[in-house]
Amino acid sequence: MNFLVVDLGSSSCRACLLREDGARISEARERVRVSYGAGGVPGAAEIDADEALRLVLRASSAAIDSAGGARPDGVGISSMLGWVFLDGEGRPLRPAMVWADTRAAREAEALASEIGPEVFYARSARRLSPELLLPKLPWLETHEAGCFERLASVLSLKDYIVWRLTGARAIDRATAGYTGLVDIAGPAEDEPLLARVGLRPGFLPGIASATALVGQAAGEFARAAHLPEGTPVALGSIDGTTAMYGSGVLLPGVAALVSGTTDVLMVACAERPGDPGMRLTVNPAMVDGLFLVGGATGLSCGALDYFCSLFGTGIRNREEEIARLPFDLDAPFALPGLTGERSPYWDADARGGLLGLGPGHGPAHILRAVMESTCFRLAALVELLSDSGIAPRNIAISGGGSRSGAWNRMRADATGIPVELTLRDEATMAGTALFLESALTGAGLVELSAARIGFGEVWEPEASLRARYRARRLRFESLLDAGRAAARRNDHG
Repeated sequence: MNFLVVDLGSSSCRACLLREDGARISEARERVRVSYGAGGVPGAAEIDADEALRLVLRASSAAIDSAGGARPDGVGISSMLGWVFLDGEGRPLRPAMVWADTRAAREAEALASEIGPEVFYARSARRLSPELLLPKLPWLETHEAGCFERLASVLSLKDYIVWRLTGARAIDRATAGYTGLVDIAGPAEDEPLLARVGLRPGFLPGIASATALVGQAAGEFARAAHLPEGTPVALGSIDGTTAMYGSGVLLPGVAALVSGTTDVLMVACAERPGDPGMRLTVNPAMVDGLFLVGGATGLSCGALDYFCSLFGTGIRNREEEIARLPFDLDAPFALPGLTGERSPYWDADARGGLLGLGPGHGPAHILRAVMESTCFRLAALVELLSDSGIAPRNIAISGGGSRSGAWNRMRADATGIPVELTLRDEATMAGTALFLESALTGAGLVELSAARIGFGEVWEPEASLRARYRARRLRFESLLDAGRAAARRNDHG
């Protein structure tokens, strides 16, 4: 079988025609432009939903046209998390708000205060953060009343594309969790929360697994994508969640880490863990009876790219120099949360910074500090998981940040567990293919994961560094607390 898999990310839209063993037949790419600070609104991050659809169609048609006559037996789509606000005719009322949009931070705080953080976490298994759909609704009502009055439904960006291709509306389990309007015990709509923001039951489409075949490509959008009429389309999921499956999260003892613009670390378990600090995120898995537990951090590769740009260099040019730097308790610290901190620190007001610089420190020291700081987050997450009774035996890493051996060495030393490189570093594409193969064949995701996912190089932790890394992490966290306090004073006067 051949699979057309599409990944609409925050910088590019890729379409690949793959064989079931993962071999690539053809590929096409389109550039994605997310508008940050649109309209002068602080925290805004938007994309035109119909332009995103056109990018998917163009990339898909190009991949199919260059495949030498090979045709897909099915289509799977993933995308960045984003929300498309629709009127009664199904037309977008405004640009889609994507995951990086934090303009509803104050609304999130107000809702959390009103509902009670513990009550919300008990229902949704996540913090009430501005990336969720829920706080964006009162923001719309306050700031774009005309849009809110005409609002009939909301689809995620991925589900909007699937709907246009098939005419079928649905939302997968993981994406539904990011609405903030779902009780994950079901999972099903949380009717009291819907009522709180002026919505009726049935506002969300039906919730299904990412492996569901929701429809067939048909009509003008299928023709634009050069898809044969009637090609099956799987529901799929958002990119970060999909990448978890492509990295082996369903394999025993594996913590899947996808290192991209941000880091996402998840572990599969059979029971939802207790977490009094409400720092772990829990998603219903695409396998009945399982949950994915962990979290998405603040910027990782995104922060490293930013600091590299300041020095006019790339990390590959500094890799060997960074690798030669010895572990140093008194090395400089970096605060990487340029756009706020998510798991495990949860502070949208956090910002970036450098501390402890001396005249002997150069670009390599600073870039190493940025890399190391992202490892402190991972170590804190692994510790949280262990305290909750979930102790991963190894970390399976994929994504752009997995290509740095020096960084992987730091990850192993900071967390105290081995880091393994997945053989297919395009984890989102691999996960989408797994969902689609399961949908087309009926094979279980656990069995497919064991058959399709392999590992390469391994970085074992240096036992002698474990205590010293923990000491530096505690100093990092104290500096992070001070930086967050300073940011709040700056923002709020």
